[in-house]
Amino acid sequence: MKGTETRSVAHVDEINDLNRCFSRGIELGDASLAASVYADDAILFPDGEKIEGLAAIEAFWYEAIRSGAKRVDLQMVELIGGDEYLLENGTVVLTVMHGGRAIERTSKYVAVWKRTANGWKKQRDIWTSTS
Repeated sequence: MKGTETRSVAHVDEINDLNRCFSRGIELGDASLAASVYADDAILFPDGEKIEGLAAIEAFWYEAIRSGAKRVDLQMVELIGGDEYLLENGTVVLTVMHGGRAIERTSKYVAVWKRTANGWKKQRDIWTSTS
């Protein structure tokens, strides 16, 4: 990563705000809001798939919401990086409604954030289910 390694509170607060924006999008059923944290050329790697580009990412989250995704709780464990890129890892709990009951799925994730003209945007996002 370029830049001086940091654990800057300012970066942590900014990324946590973006993660809350993403979570609000899922809770409101708004795939566009959820996808707004991603860069135009971002890539998702959900459990072995590869989803490229903002339009495809928005479509992915639209389908996830349509399939019952109701809540996402991102718990940052670590954020390191510099002025251009940040590497975040943590745990995510996805709540999905299925057959009238809530099912929680826990995953570990790694995200690469890039500073753009529009602020920090998620460049890469990968996760794998642990439950």
